[in-house]
Amino acid sequence: AKQKYIMGIVHEIKSPIAAVQSYLDIIMEGFVGSVSKIILDKIKKARTRTDEAVQMINNVLRISQLKQLDIIGYEAVRPEEILNKLVRRYSEKYDKKNVSVKFEDKREVKSMIEADKILLEMAFSNILGNSVKYARRNGNVEVRLSEEKNEIEIEFCDDGIGIPPEEFDQIFNQFYRASNVTDNEFEGSGLGLSLVKEIIERHEGNITVQSPSRLGDLVSPGTSFIVRLP
Repeated sequence: AKQKYIMGIVHEIKSPIAAVQSYLDIIMEGFVGSVSKIILDKIKKARTRTDEAVQMINNVLRISQLKQLDIIGYEAVRPEEILNKLVRRYSEKYDKKNVSVKFEDKREVKSMIEADKILLEMAFSNILGNSVKYARRNGNVEVRLSEEKNEIEIEFCDDGIGIPPEEFDQIFNQFYRASNVTDNEFEGSGLGLSLVKEIIERHEGNITVQSPSRLGDLVSPGTSFIVRLP
């Protein structure tokens, strides 16, 4: 009963946020008159933060549904279609940061997998979103899809700030954020990777992290998240 109550309250929080977004959009589109560039930049940042809030709420709701209702529906899924879609989305979102986001499918046979398409897209989106977010300006993010025996492997690799090795075991805990992330003032809730791990394990897969990554250097060690799914 407590879990259902929390889910109801969290869902209702989206309504006032949506109202705030509407007012911000009205100002950004010039319906209340012109505003200075400085003010407009602040409003755009506020709009971005409300998008992050809605995404956070959706993550909380989905985690609650997974834990309470065990909701997962399997269908035949083409992982390359999901990854191509996400690469295009994040290339546009971080265009001003000028991060190169590339996808490579190294498989000879384009096998399909049995998965919950919505959940899998949510998991991949969280990982790729982090990769692009923490990549350095004018940096690189690579997504590689490969297959070995009865598993597919997806590597999300960046040349960003990296993760301290001693914190690998903690980054998948709810609300935990790596120490160097807070030091560099990157915003976030610490919920994304917890959701990712939950989804991957529900699909009988696993996720591991490596830092430094193959794209990193001494200044920006980078991070690789590797997902394996049957």
